[in-house]
Amino acid sequence: MNSVCLTFCLLLLSPFATKSFAQPPDPSEIPEPQIAYALHATWDPDLTDNNPSICTNSGTVAVPWFHFYAGWKDGAPAFFSVDWVLIEELTANHEPQVWLFGNLQGSSGFPSGCTMPPVSDPENWNWTTWSFEPMIGFAMHNTSYRVTVQWRYGVYMKGPRGPFQTSITINVQNLVVTSPDETKVLKWDPRRGIKDTSFSYYIDCAQRKRVQVRIQIYDLHGNLVHEVTEVKECPGNYSFTWDPGNLIPAGLYTFDCEVEANPYDKDVLRSNSLFVAHVSNKGDITIVYKRISIIGVYYCLCSDRSAAQVILSLYDPLLEQIDQITGNTEVKTENRDTLCGILNYAGNYHILISAQDNHLNNRAHRRKWTLPLGENIFVMPCAHYGFANWGFFEDTDGEAWKAYDELGEVYNPITAKLQLCYSGWYPLRDKGGVLINKPKSHALNQIMPGIFGGTLLENTIWTFSGHGNVGAILFGYCENDPNNWLTDQEVLELPDGSLGIIKVALVLSCKSAPEFISSLVQKGARSAVGFQELITFVGGSYWNGWFWEILTKEGKTVGEAALEATIRTWWIPDTGLISADVQGERGTVIY
Repeated sequence: MNSVCLTFCLLLLSPFATKSFAQPPDPSEIPEPQIAYALHATWDPDLTDNNPSICTNSGTVAVPWFHFYAGWKDGAPAFFSVDWVLIEELTANHEPQVWLFGNLQGSSGFPSGCTMPPVSDPENWNWTTWSFEPMIGFAMHNTSYRVTVQWRYGVYMKGPRGPFQTSITINVQNLVVTSPDETKVLKWDPRRGIKDTSFSYYIDCAQRKRVQVRIQIYDLHGNLVHEVTEVKECPGNYSFTWDPGNLIPAGLYTFDCEVEANPYDKDVLRSNSLFVAHVSNKGDITIVYKRISIIGVYYCLCSDRSAAQVILSLYDPLLEQIDQITGNTEVKTENRDTLCGILNYAGNYHILISAQDNHLNNRAHRRKWTLPLGENIFVMPCAHYGFANWGFFEDTDGEAWKAYDELGEVYNPITAKLQLCYSGWYPLRDKGGVLINKPKSHALNQIMPGIFGGTLLENTIWTFSGHGNVGAILFGYCENDPNNWLTDQEVLELPDGSLGIIKVALVLSCKSAPEFISSLVQKGARSAVGFQELITFVGGSYWNGWFWEILTKEGKTVGEAALEATIRTWWIPDTGLISADVQGERGTVIY
Protein backbone atom coordinates (compact mmCIF):
# COMPACT_ATOMS: atom_id res chain seq x y z
CA MET A 1 0.00 0.00 0.00
CA ASN A 2 2.78 2.38 0.84
CA SER A 3 4.55 1.70 -2.40
CA VAL A 4 1.41 2.33 -4.36
CA CYS A 5 0.91 5.75 -2.69
CA LEU A 6 4.46 6.80 -3.26
CA THR A 7 4.23 5.88 -6.92
CA PHE A 8 1.03 7.95 -7.25
CA CYS A 9 2.62 11.03 -5.65
CA LEU A 10 5.60 10.88 -7.93
CA LEU A 11 3.30 10.77 -10.92
CA LEU A 12 1.51 13.91 -9.70
CA LEU A 13 4.72 15.89 -9.20
CA SER A 14 6.39 14.87 -12.40
CA PRO A 15 4.99 17.78 -14.56
CA PHE A 16 6.57 20.37 -12.22
CA ALA A 17 9.90 18.71 -12.22
CA THR A 18 10.78 20.30 -15.57
CA LYS A 19 8.63 23.66 -15.25
CA SER A 20 10.48 27.11 -14.78
CA PHE A 21 8.79 30.45 -13.55
CA ALA A 22 8.66 33.64 -15.87
CA GLN A 23 11.32 36.39 -15.25
CA PRO A 24 10.55 40.19 -15.08
CA PRO A 25 10.35 41.73 -18.57
CA ASP A 26 13.32 43.59 -20.01
CA PRO A 27 12.51 47.40 -19.75
CA SER A 28 13.87 47.90 -23.22
CA GLU A 29 11.14 45.65 -24.51
CA ILE A 30 8.31 47.61 -22.87
CA PRO A 31 6.70 50.09 -25.33
CA GLU A 32 7.02 53.80 -24.44
CA PRO A 33 3.55 55.27 -23.80
CA GLN A 34 2.08 57.94 -26.01
CA ILE A 35 2.15 61.29 -24.18
CA ALA A 36 -0.12 64.27 -24.78
CA TYR A 37 -0.46 67.53 -22.86
CA ALA A 38 -2.04 70.97 -23.11
CA LEU A 39 -1.90 74.37 -21.34
CA HIS A 40 -4.97 76.57 -21.80
CA ALA A 41 -6.50 79.85 -20.74
CA THR A 42 -10.22 79.39 -20.19
CA TRP A 43 -12.72 82.23 -20.40
CA ASP A 44 -16.29 83.11 -21.24
CA PRO A 45 -16.56 85.60 -24.12
CA ASP A 46 -20.20 86.42 -23.41
CA LEU A 47 -21.80 86.32 -19.98
CA THR A 48 -25.15 87.42 -21.42
CA ASP A 49 -25.76 84.09 -23.19
CA ASN A 50 -25.88 80.47 -22.06
CA ASN A 51 -22.89 79.27 -24.05
CA PRO A 52 -20.11 77.56 -22.09
CA SER A 53 -16.61 78.86 -21.57
CA ILE A 54 -13.94 78.19 -24.20
CA CYS A 55 -10.26 77.35 -24.10
CA THR A 56 -7.45 79.09 -25.95
CA ASN A 57 -3.68 79.20 -26.00
CA SER A 58 -3.37 82.61 -27.68
CA GLY A 59 -5.32 85.74 -28.53
CA THR A 60 -7.32 88.12 -26.33
CA VAL A 61 -9.23 87.03 -23.25
CA ALA A 62 -10.89 88.55 -20.18
CA VAL A 63 -10.83 87.25 -16.60
CA PRO A 64 -9.06 84.03 -17.60
CA TRP A 65 -8.35 80.97 -15.48
CA PHE A 66 -5.87 78.27 -16.43
CA HIS A 67 -5.45 74.54 -16.54
CA PHE A 68 -2.69 72.18 -17.57
CA TYR A 69 -3.20 68.49 -18.18
CA ALA A 70 -1.11 65.58 -19.40
CA GLY A 71 -2.04 62.00 -20.29
CA TRP A 72 -0.78 58.70 -21.60
CA LYS A 73 -2.11 55.90 -23.77
CA ASP A 74 -0.71 52.50 -24.70
CA GLY A 75 2.62 51.21 -23.50
CA ALA A 76 3.80 51.44 -19.94
CA PRO A 77 1.84 53.56 -17.46
CA ALA A 78 3.03 57.17 -16.93
CA PHE A 79 2.80 59.23 -13.78
CA PHE A 80 2.78 63.04 -14.10
CA SER A 81 3.73 65.88 -11.78
CA VAL A 82 4.02 69.70 -12.01
CA ASP A 83 7.00 71.44 -10.42
CA TRP A 84 5.71 75.00 -10.71
CA VAL A 85 3.57 77.44 -12.65
CA LEU A 86 4.87 80.94 -13.52
CA ILE A 87 2.58 83.74 -14.73
CA GLU A 88 4.44 86.85 -15.94
CA GLU A 89 3.09 90.21 -17.08
CA LEU A 90 4.93 91.33 -20.22
CA THR A 91 5.23 95.10 -19.77
CA ALA A 92 7.85 97.80 -19.44
CA ASN A 93 5.40 100.35 -17.99
CA HIS A 94 6.00 99.28 -14.41
CA GLU A 95 7.45 96.42 -12.40
CA PRO A 96 5.59 93.46 -13.90
CA GLN A 97 3.15 91.31 -12.03
CA VAL A 98 4.64 87.86 -11.36
CA TRP A 99 2.94 84.87 -9.75
CA LEU A 100 4.83 81.66 -8.98
CA PHE A 101 2.98 78.61 -7.69
CA GLY A 102 4.50 75.34 -6.48
CA ASN A 103 3.44 72.13 -4.74
CA LEU A 104 0.45 71.78 -7.02
CA GLN A 105 -1.68 68.68 -6.70
CA GLY A 106 -3.29 67.19 -9.76
CA SER A 107 -6.50 65.22 -10.11
CA SER A 108 -7.35 62.29 -12.33
CA GLY A 109 -9.50 62.84 -15.37
CA PHE A 110 -9.92 65.12 -18.34
CA PRO A 111 -10.55 68.81 -17.43
CA SER A 112 -14.25 69.53 -17.34
CA GLY A 113 -15.45 71.65 -20.23
CA CYS A 114 -12.14 71.82 -22.09
CA THR A 115 -12.82 72.72 -25.71
CA MET A 116 -9.31 72.14 -27.12
CA PRO A 117 -8.22 68.53 -26.43
CA PRO A 118 -4.74 67.83 -27.82
CA VAL A 119 -5.88 64.49 -29.25
CA SER A 120 -8.88 63.30 -31.21
CA ASP A 121 -9.82 60.55 -28.78
CA PRO A 122 -9.37 62.03 -25.30
CA GLU A 123 -11.74 59.45 -23.83
CA ASN A 124 -9.14 56.72 -24.50
CA TRP A 125 -6.38 58.42 -22.55
CA ASN A 126 -5.40 58.52 -18.91
CA TRP A 127 -5.30 62.15 -17.81
CA THR A 128 -4.03 64.13 -14.86
CA THR A 129 -5.28 67.72 -14.60
CA TRP A 130 -4.07 70.79 -12.71
CA SER A 131 -6.32 73.86 -12.39
CA PHE A 132 -4.68 76.79 -10.66
CA GLU A 133 -5.67 80.17 -9.15
CA PRO A 134 -9.17 80.66 -10.63
CA MET A 135 -9.37 84.22 -9.19
CA ILE A 136 -6.12 85.49 -10.63
CA GLY A 137 -7.75 86.71 -13.84
CA PHE A 138 -9.51 89.52 -11.98
CA ALA A 139 -6.16 90.98 -10.91
CA MET A 140 -4.59 90.99 -14.36
CA HIS A 141 -3.86 94.18 -16.27
CA ASN A 142 -4.75 94.84 -19.86
CA THR A 143 -1.58 93.63 -21.52
CA SER A 144 0.16 90.39 -22.52
CA TYR A 145 0.99 87.59 -20.12
CA ARG A 146 3.18 84.53 -20.49
CA VAL A 147 2.12 81.40 -18.58
CA THR A 148 4.76 78.71 -18.13
CA VAL A 149 4.37 75.25 -16.57
CA GLN A 150 7.36 73.05 -15.68
CA TRP A 151 6.28 69.45 -15.52
CA ARG A 152 7.66 65.94 -15.67
CA TYR A 153 6.55 62.30 -15.68
CA GLY A 154 7.86 58.85 -14.91
CA VAL A 155 7.26 55.69 -16.91
CA TYR A 156 6.75 52.41 -15.14
CA MET A 157 9.92 50.34 -15.15
CA LYS A 158 11.62 52.91 -17.41
CA GLY A 159 12.33 55.82 -15.05
CA PRO A 160 11.74 59.60 -15.00
CA ARG A 161 11.29 61.89 -17.97
CA GLY A 162 11.80 65.66 -17.99
CA PRO A 163 11.55 68.25 -16.74
CA PHE A 164 9.73 69.98 -19.58
CA GLN A 165 8.43 73.53 -19.90
CA THR A 166 5.27 74.48 -21.74
CA SER A 167 4.26 78.12 -22.30
CA ILE A 168 1.45 80.13 -23.82
CA THR A 169 1.10 83.90 -24.34
CA ILE A 170 -2.25 85.62 -24.12
CA ASN A 171 -3.46 89.21 -24.18
CA VAL A 172 -5.79 90.24 -21.36
CA GLN A 173 -8.48 92.86 -21.88
CA ASN A 174 -10.34 93.20 -18.59
CA LEU A 175 -13.09 95.64 -17.61
CA VAL A 176 -12.01 99.30 -17.61
CA VAL A 177 -13.78 102.65 -17.87
CA THR A 178 -12.36 105.69 -19.65
CA SER A 179 -13.75 109.06 -20.69
CA PRO A 180 -12.72 111.64 -23.29
CA ASP A 181 -14.24 114.19 -20.87
CA GLU A 182 -12.06 113.17 -17.93
CA THR A 183 -10.75 116.73 -17.47
CA LYS A 184 -14.09 118.40 -18.18
CA VAL A 185 -15.78 120.53 -15.53
CA LEU A 186 -19.56 120.49 -15.33
CA LYS A 187 -21.19 123.94 -15.37
CA TRP A 188 -24.58 124.60 -13.83
CA ASP A 189 -26.36 127.96 -13.63
CA PRO A 190 -29.90 127.62 -14.98
CA ARG A 191 -30.72 131.28 -14.28
CA ARG A 192 -28.24 132.21 -16.98
CA GLY A 193 -29.11 129.26 -19.19
CA ILE A 194 -25.85 127.44 -18.42
CA LYS A 195 -26.52 123.70 -18.30
CA ASP A 196 -23.32 122.08 -19.50
CA THR A 197 -23.59 118.92 -17.40
CA SER A 198 -23.13 116.13 -19.95
CA PHE A 199 -20.16 113.82 -20.36
CA SER A 200 -19.41 110.58 -22.16
CA TYR A 201 -17.61 107.45 -21.06
CA TYR A 202 -16.53 104.15 -22.58
CA ILE A 203 -16.71 100.73 -20.94
CA ASP A 204 -14.21 98.35 -22.49
CA CYS A 205 -13.72 94.61 -22.05
CA ALA A 206 -13.14 91.59 -24.25
CA GLN A 207 -15.98 89.91 -22.39
CA ARG A 208 -19.56 90.90 -23.14
CA LYS A 209 -21.49 91.40 -19.90
CA ARG A 210 -23.82 93.63 -17.98
CA VAL A 211 -22.23 95.95 -15.46
CA GLN A 212 -23.37 98.45 -12.89
CA VAL A 213 -22.26 102.01 -13.61
CA ARG A 214 -22.15 104.32 -10.62
CA ILE A 215 -22.06 108.03 -11.53
CA GLN A 216 -21.06 110.43 -8.76
CA ILE A 217 -21.22 114.23 -8.93
CA TYR A 218 -19.13 116.36 -6.56
CA ASP A 219 -18.88 120.05 -5.78
CA LEU A 220 -15.53 121.85 -5.83
CA HIS A 221 -14.90 121.00 -2.19
CA GLY A 222 -15.18 117.27 -2.83
CA ASN A 223 -18.65 116.87 -1.34
CA LEU A 224 -20.88 114.28 -3.00
CA VAL A 225 -24.03 116.02 -4.25
CA HIS A 226 -25.55 113.36 -6.51
CA GLU A 227 -25.21 109.64 -7.15
CA VAL A 228 -27.00 107.30 -9.51
CA THR A 229 -26.46 103.69 -10.54
CA GLU A 230 -27.36 102.39 -13.97
CA VAL A 231 -27.02 98.99 -15.66
CA LYS A 232 -25.15 99.05 -18.96
CA GLU A 233 -23.86 96.45 -21.36
CA CYS A 234 -20.14 96.16 -21.90
CA PRO A 235 -18.37 97.00 -24.12
CA GLY A 236 -20.05 100.23 -25.16
CA ASN A 237 -19.99 104.01 -25.47
CA TYR A 238 -22.40 105.94 -23.26
CA SER A 239 -23.24 109.48 -22.21
CA PHE A 240 -24.74 110.92 -19.05
CA THR A 241 -26.54 114.21 -18.47
CA TRP A 242 -27.06 115.48 -14.96
CA ASP A 243 -30.12 117.63 -14.33
CA PRO A 244 -30.19 118.77 -10.69
CA GLY A 245 -33.08 121.16 -11.18
CA ASN A 246 -33.14 123.78 -8.46
CA LEU A 247 -31.72 121.51 -5.79
CA ILE A 248 -28.15 122.79 -5.86
CA PRO A 249 -26.50 126.21 -6.21
CA ALA A 250 -24.98 127.44 -9.44
CA GLY A 251 -21.32 126.70 -9.95
CA LEU A 252 -18.77 124.18 -11.16
CA TYR A 253 -19.02 120.47 -10.45
CA THR A 254 -16.91 117.39 -11.15
CA PHE A 255 -17.72 113.73 -11.68
CA ASP A 256 -16.45 110.20 -11.21
CA CYS A 257 -17.54 106.95 -12.81
CA GLU A 258 -17.19 103.42 -11.43
CA VAL A 259 -18.07 100.22 -13.28
CA GLU A 260 -18.58 96.87 -11.57
CA ALA A 261 -19.46 93.43 -12.87
CA ASN A 262 -18.91 91.82 -9.46
CA PRO A 263 -16.94 92.75 -6.32
CA TYR A 264 -13.73 91.42 -7.91
CA ASP A 265 -14.26 92.81 -11.39
CA LYS A 266 -14.47 96.60 -11.38
CA ASP A 267 -12.68 99.80 -12.35
CA VAL A 268 -12.93 103.48 -11.52
CA LEU A 269 -12.28 106.51 -13.70
CA ARG A 270 -10.42 108.63 -11.14
CA SER A 271 -7.04 107.94 -9.60
CA ASN A 272 -6.79 106.03 -6.35
CA SER A 273 -3.03 106.65 -6.19
CA LEU A 274 -3.00 110.47 -6.04
CA PHE A 275 -5.24 112.93 -4.21
CA VAL A 276 -5.52 116.71 -4.05
CA ALA A 277 -5.66 117.06 -0.28
CA HIS A 278 -6.66 120.72 0.01
CA VAL A 279 -6.91 123.94 -1.95
CA SER A 280 -6.97 127.40 -0.41
CA ASN A 281 -6.34 131.03 -1.23
CA LYS A 282 -5.48 132.35 2.26
CA GLY A 283 -6.54 135.84 1.21
CA ASP A 284 -3.52 136.00 -1.10
CA ILE A 285 -4.85 138.36 -3.77
CA THR A 286 -2.85 141.26 -5.14
CA ILE A 287 -4.60 143.89 -7.26
CA VAL A 288 -2.05 144.97 -9.84
CA TYR A 289 -4.25 147.65 -11.39
CA LYS A 290 -7.99 148.15 -11.00
CA ARG A 291 -9.38 144.64 -11.41
CA ILE A 292 -6.24 142.95 -12.79
CA SER A 293 -5.29 140.51 -10.04
CA ILE A 294 -2.68 137.97 -9.05
CA ILE A 295 -4.24 135.17 -7.02
CA GLY A 296 -2.16 132.87 -4.83
CA VAL A 297 -3.22 129.23 -4.74
CA TYR A 298 -2.06 126.83 -2.03
CA TYR A 299 -2.52 123.09 -2.42
CA CYS A 300 -1.16 119.75 -1.30
CA LEU A 301 -0.86 116.49 -3.24
CA CYS A 302 -0.81 113.10 -1.53
CA SER A 303 0.88 110.13 -3.19
CA ASP A 304 4.03 108.01 -3.01
CA ARG A 305 5.50 109.81 -6.01
CA SER A 306 5.28 113.16 -7.78
CA ALA A 307 2.34 113.81 -10.06
CA ALA A 308 2.75 113.57 -13.81
CA GLN A 309 1.14 116.98 -14.23
CA VAL A 310 -0.94 119.51 -12.34
CA ILE A 311 -3.37 121.96 -13.94
CA LEU A 312 -4.67 125.08 -12.15
CA SER A 313 -7.65 126.92 -13.63
CA LEU A 314 -9.55 130.09 -12.78
CA TYR A 315 -13.21 130.57 -13.70
CA ASP A 316 -15.25 133.76 -13.39
CA PRO A 317 -18.83 134.02 -12.03
CA LEU A 318 -20.14 133.39 -15.54
CA LEU A 319 -18.31 130.03 -15.35
CA GLU A 320 -15.92 131.01 -18.13
CA GLN A 321 -12.28 130.02 -17.79
CA ILE A 322 -10.06 133.10 -17.59
CA ASP A 323 -6.68 131.53 -16.79
CA GLN A 324 -4.99 128.14 -16.75
CA ILE A 325 -1.44 127.17 -15.83
CA THR A 326 0.61 124.05 -15.09
CA GLY A 327 1.50 123.72 -11.43
CA ASN A 328 4.04 122.17 -9.09
CA THR A 329 3.94 118.37 -9.07
CA GLU A 330 5.65 117.78 -5.72
CA VAL A 331 3.76 115.69 -3.17
CA LYS A 332 3.44 115.70 0.63
CA THR A 333 4.18 119.41 0.86
CA GLU A 334 2.19 122.61 0.43
CA ASN A 335 2.71 124.06 -3.02
CA ARG A 336 2.01 127.65 -4.05
CA ASP A 337 1.27 128.80 -7.58
CA THR A 338 -0.38 131.93 -8.91
CA LEU A 339 -3.23 132.55 -11.29
CA CYS A 340 -3.88 135.84 -13.04
CA GLY A 341 -7.12 137.33 -14.20
CA ILE A 342 -9.18 140.43 -14.65
CA LEU A 343 -11.95 140.22 -12.10
CA ASN A 344 -14.55 141.88 -14.28
CA TYR A 345 -17.56 140.57 -12.41
CA ALA A 346 -18.68 140.28 -8.86
CA GLY A 347 -19.59 136.94 -7.34
CA ASN A 348 -17.74 133.66 -6.92
CA TYR A 349 -14.50 133.10 -8.79
CA HIS A 350 -13.56 129.44 -8.85
CA ILE A 351 -10.06 128.04 -8.43
CA LEU A 352 -9.80 124.46 -9.68
CA ILE A 353 -6.89 122.03 -9.42
CA SER A 354 -6.62 118.77 -11.35
CA ALA A 355 -3.65 116.43 -11.08
CA GLN A 356 -2.64 113.40 -13.10
CA ASP A 357 -0.94 110.58 -11.27
CA ASN A 358 2.32 108.97 -12.31
CA HIS A 359 1.18 105.40 -11.77
CA LEU A 360 0.80 102.92 -14.60
CA ASN A 361 0.36 99.93 -12.31
CA ASN A 362 -3.36 99.58 -12.93
CA ARG A 363 -5.64 97.63 -15.22
CA ALA A 364 -5.56 100.05 -18.11
CA HIS A 365 -1.88 100.99 -17.78
CA ARG A 366 -2.85 104.64 -17.93
CA ARG A 367 -2.14 107.69 -15.84
CA LYS A 368 -5.38 108.71 -14.20
CA TRP A 369 -6.62 112.16 -13.25
CA THR A 370 -7.68 112.91 -9.73
CA LEU A 371 -11.07 114.18 -8.78
CA PRO A 372 -10.59 117.97 -9.18
CA LEU A 373 -10.70 120.05 -6.04
CA GLY A 374 -11.24 123.80 -5.77
CA GLU A 375 -11.90 126.90 -3.75
CA ASN A 376 -14.13 129.93 -4.25
CA ILE A 377 -13.11 133.57 -4.02
CA PHE A 378 -16.02 135.91 -3.47
CA VAL A 379 -15.87 139.36 -5.06
CA MET A 380 -18.61 141.56 -3.71
CA PRO A 381 -21.38 142.53 -6.14
CA CYS A 382 -22.05 146.26 -6.13
CA ALA A 383 -24.59 148.60 -7.65
CA HIS A 384 -24.05 152.37 -7.90
CA TYR A 385 -26.94 154.54 -9.05
CA GLY A 386 -26.35 157.93 -10.58
CA PHE A 387 -28.65 160.34 -12.45
CA ALA A 388 -27.57 162.84 -15.06
CA ASN A 389 -29.40 165.25 -17.35
CA TRP A 390 -26.88 168.06 -17.47
CA GLY A 391 -24.83 168.36 -20.61
CA PHE A 392 -21.42 168.23 -18.96
CA PHE A 393 -22.25 164.86 -17.38
CA GLU A 394 -23.15 163.32 -20.73
CA ASP A 395 -24.26 159.73 -19.99
CA THR A 396 -22.72 159.16 -16.60
CA ASP A 397 -22.33 160.57 -13.15
CA GLY A 398 -19.02 161.54 -11.64
CA GLU A 399 -19.89 160.35 -8.16
CA ALA A 400 -20.95 156.89 -9.34
CA TRP A 401 -17.81 156.51 -11.42
CA LYS A 402 -15.75 157.60 -8.45
CA ALA A 403 -17.28 154.85 -6.32
CA TYR A 404 -16.69 152.34 -9.09
CA ASP A 405 -13.05 153.30 -9.42
CA GLU A 406 -12.35 153.32 -5.71
CA LEU A 407 -13.96 149.93 -5.15
CA GLY A 408 -11.61 148.51 -7.74
CA GLU A 409 -8.93 148.40 -5.07
CA VAL A 410 -9.81 147.14 -1.61
CA TYR A 411 -7.01 147.26 0.92
CA ASN A 412 -6.60 144.63 3.64
CA PRO A 413 -4.55 146.08 6.50
CA ILE A 414 -4.01 142.61 8.00
CA THR A 415 -2.09 141.28 5.01
CA ALA A 416 -1.00 144.74 3.84
CA LYS A 417 -2.29 143.88 0.38
CA LEU A 418 -4.96 145.16 -1.93
CA GLN A 419 -7.36 142.27 -1.60
CA LEU A 420 -10.77 142.26 -3.24
CA CYS A 421 -11.76 143.69 -6.54
CA TYR A 422 -15.03 145.27 -7.51
CA SER A 423 -17.19 145.14 -10.58
CA GLY A 424 -20.87 144.65 -11.26
CA TRP A 425 -22.28 141.14 -11.47
CA TYR A 426 -22.76 141.57 -15.18
CA PRO A 427 -20.92 144.04 -17.40
CA LEU A 428 -21.49 147.69 -16.58
CA ARG A 429 -24.91 149.26 -16.87
CA ASP A 430 -26.79 145.97 -16.59
CA LYS A 431 -27.34 144.48 -13.14
CA GLY A 432 -24.50 146.08 -11.27
CA GLY A 433 -21.63 148.43 -11.72
CA VAL A 434 -22.48 152.03 -12.54
CA LEU A 435 -26.20 152.32 -13.29
CA ILE A 436 -27.30 155.55 -14.93
CA ASN A 437 -30.87 156.84 -15.08
CA LYS A 438 -32.47 153.52 -14.14
CA PRO A 439 -36.10 153.38 -12.92
CA LYS A 440 -37.16 152.48 -9.39
CA SER A 441 -38.22 148.99 -10.48
CA HIS A 442 -34.63 148.25 -11.36
CA ALA A 443 -33.67 148.44 -7.69
CA LEU A 444 -36.69 146.90 -6.06
CA ASN A 445 -38.74 144.67 -8.32
CA GLN A 446 -38.11 141.44 -10.15
CA ILE A 447 -37.81 142.92 -13.62
CA MET A 448 -36.23 139.77 -15.11
CA PRO A 449 -38.11 136.81 -13.58
CA GLY A 450 -35.79 134.07 -12.44
CA ILE A 451 -32.69 136.04 -13.38
CA PHE A 452 -32.73 139.46 -11.75
CA GLY A 453 -34.45 140.17 -8.46
CA GLY A 454 -33.55 143.83 -8.18
CA THR A 455 -30.24 145.37 -7.17
CA LEU A 456 -31.25 145.85 -3.54
CA LEU A 457 -31.71 142.10 -3.26
CA GLU A 458 -28.54 141.01 -5.04
CA ASN A 459 -25.67 143.34 -4.18
CA THR A 460 -23.26 143.51 -1.28
CA ILE A 461 -22.58 147.21 -1.74
CA TRP A 462 -25.46 149.43 -2.85
CA THR A 463 -25.12 153.18 -3.35
CA PHE A 464 -27.45 155.86 -4.59
CA SER A 465 -26.46 159.35 -5.74
CA GLY A 466 -29.51 161.50 -6.45
CA HIS A 467 -32.35 163.56 -5.05
CA GLY A 468 -34.05 162.61 -1.82
CA ASN A 469 -36.47 163.77 0.86
CA VAL A 470 -37.62 162.55 4.21
CA GLY A 471 -38.07 158.78 3.97
CA ALA A 472 -37.74 158.59 0.17
CA ILE A 473 -35.28 158.79 -2.74
CA LEU A 474 -36.03 159.88 -6.29
CA PHE A 475 -35.24 157.73 -9.33
CA GLY A 476 -35.01 160.27 -12.14
CA TYR A 477 -35.96 163.94 -12.07
CA CYS A 478 -39.75 164.09 -12.21
CA GLU A 479 -40.60 164.78 -8.59
CA ASN A 480 -44.34 165.01 -9.29
CA ASP A 481 -44.62 161.35 -10.31
CA PRO A 482 -45.00 159.25 -7.14
CA ASN A 483 -43.93 156.15 -9.06
CA ASN A 484 -40.41 157.60 -9.22
CA TRP A 485 -40.03 157.73 -5.45
CA LEU A 486 -38.79 154.73 -3.52
CA THR A 487 -40.06 155.12 0.02
CA ASP A 488 -39.04 153.61 3.31
CA GLN A 489 -42.53 152.07 3.53
CA GLU A 490 -41.98 150.17 0.30
CA VAL A 491 -38.70 148.85 1.64
CA LEU A 492 -40.38 147.80 4.88
CA GLU A 493 -42.87 145.76 2.86
CA LEU A 494 -40.04 143.46 1.74
CA PRO A 495 -39.69 140.12 3.56
CA ASP A 496 -37.60 140.20 6.70
CA GLY A 497 -33.95 139.54 5.97
CA SER A 498 -34.35 140.07 2.23
CA LEU A 499 -31.59 142.71 2.21
CA GLY A 500 -29.20 140.52 4.19
CA ILE A 501 -26.69 140.46 1.35
CA ILE A 502 -26.00 144.19 1.76
CA LYS A 503 -22.88 145.01 3.76
CA VAL A 504 -22.84 148.73 3.03
CA ALA A 505 -25.65 150.89 1.66
CA LEU A 506 -24.79 154.54 0.96
CA VAL A 507 -27.64 156.91 0.13
CA LEU A 508 -26.01 160.15 -0.98
CA SER A 509 -29.23 162.17 -0.93
CA CYS A 510 -30.78 165.00 1.06
CA LYS A 511 -32.66 163.86 4.18
CA SER A 512 -32.01 160.17 3.52
CA ALA A 513 -31.44 159.69 7.25
CA PRO A 514 -32.67 158.37 9.47
CA GLU A 515 -35.93 157.03 8.04
CA PHE A 516 -34.86 155.60 4.70
CA ILE A 517 -31.52 154.13 5.71
CA SER A 518 -33.14 152.71 8.85
CA SER A 519 -35.63 150.82 6.67
CA LEU A 520 -32.72 149.19 4.82
CA VAL A 521 -31.17 148.03 8.09
CA GLN A 522 -34.49 146.75 9.40
CA LYS A 523 -34.75 144.48 6.36
CA GLY A 524 -31.29 143.01 6.80
CA ALA A 525 -28.64 145.45 5.56
CA ARG A 526 -25.62 145.31 7.86
CA SER A 527 -24.94 149.04 7.67
CA ALA A 528 -26.42 152.05 5.90
CA VAL A 529 -25.13 155.63 5.58
CA GLY A 530 -27.24 158.70 4.81
CA PHE A 531 -27.67 162.41 5.60
CA GLN A 532 -30.23 164.22 7.73
CA GLU A 533 -29.81 167.66 6.18
CA LEU A 534 -29.64 169.12 2.72
CA ILE A 535 -26.34 168.47 1.00
CA THR A 536 -24.79 170.32 -1.91
CA PHE A 537 -23.54 168.68 -5.06
CA VAL A 538 -19.97 169.88 -4.38
CA GLY A 539 -20.02 168.77 -0.75
CA GLY A 540 -21.53 165.40 -1.61
CA SER A 541 -18.95 164.80 -4.32
CA TYR A 542 -16.02 165.49 -2.00
CA TRP A 543 -17.52 163.46 0.82
CA ASN A 544 -18.21 160.52 -1.48
CA GLY A 545 -14.63 160.47 -2.77
CA TRP A 546 -13.14 160.58 0.73
CA PHE A 547 -15.53 157.92 2.04
CA TRP A 548 -14.55 155.30 -0.53
CA GLU A 549 -10.90 156.21 -0.32
CA ILE A 550 -10.88 155.62 3.44
CA LEU A 551 -13.16 152.58 3.36
CA THR A 552 -11.29 150.73 0.64
CA LYS A 553 -7.68 151.79 0.48
CA GLU A 554 -7.24 152.51 4.17
CA GLY A 555 -9.33 149.54 5.30
CA LYS A 556 -11.32 151.51 7.90
CA THR A 557 -14.79 150.63 9.18
CA VAL A 558 -17.95 152.20 7.80
CA GLY A 559 -18.33 154.34 10.92
CA GLU A 560 -14.70 155.47 10.80
CA ALA A 561 -14.83 156.19 7.07
CA ALA A 562 -18.05 158.23 7.38
CA LEU A 563 -16.66 160.34 10.24
CA GLU A 564 -13.26 160.88 8.62
CA ALA A 565 -14.83 161.82 5.28
CA THR A 566 -17.01 164.36 7.06
CA ILE A 567 -14.02 165.93 8.85
CA ARG A 568 -11.99 166.17 5.64
CA THR A 569 -14.91 167.70 3.77
CA TRP A 570 -15.32 170.43 6.40
CA TRP A 571 -11.98 171.92 5.32
CA ILE A 572 -12.94 172.24 1.66
CA PRO A 573 -14.25 175.77 0.89
CA ASP A 574 -17.88 176.24 -0.21
CA THR A 575 -18.89 172.65 0.40
CA GLY A 576 -21.38 173.36 3.12
CA LEU A 577 -21.39 171.70 6.51
CA ILE A 578 -22.61 168.12 6.30
CA SER A 579 -22.67 165.23 8.74
CA ALA A 580 -23.25 161.57 7.95
CA ASP A 581 -25.58 159.26 9.84
CA VAL A 582 -24.66 155.56 10.13
CA GLN A 583 -27.36 153.00 10.93
CA GLY A 584 -26.66 149.37 11.72
CA GLU A 585 -23.17 148.05 12.45
CA ARG A 586 -20.70 150.92 12.41
CA GLY A 587 -17.81 148.43 12.57
CA THR A 588 -18.61 146.90 9.18
CA VAL A 589 -15.63 146.49 6.86
CA ILE A 590 -15.79 145.45 3.22
CA TYR A 591 -12.57 143.51 2.77
